[in-house]
Amino acid sequence: MYHLRPNRTAALVLSGTGYNPNKEFTKGRIDNYTANGIDYRWAYTFEDLSAAFRTTPLAHFFANLFSERSEHADVETIIHQFQSARAALSGRPS
Repeated sequence: MYHLRPNRTAALVLSGTGYNPNKEFTKGRIDNYTANGIDYRWAYTFEDLSAAFRTTPLAHFFANLFSERSEHADVETIIHQFQSARAALSGRPS
C-alpha cells in the first residue's frame, strides 16, 4: 500500500506472526499440542516472538491474553487446522 500511495499512507499496521510457505512448523505444533494439550497455547506464543521480546512484560501479556481463552478452545480442532495446512502444501487431503 505504501509503495503505491506513499503520500496517502499515514501509518501501517502489521499483524500476524509471519508467512512460512513451507509449513515446516506444522509438525512441531501438532506434536506439541498432542503431547501437552491446550496448555501448549501459552508456550506457543513465545515460539513466534524474538528472543529479546520474549522477556518483556508485553510478551507475557500477549501469552496470557491468548491462553485465557483456552477453556473455550478445542485442541482437536487446533490440531486439525495444522494438519490441514500441512496437507494443503503436499496436495494430500487432511
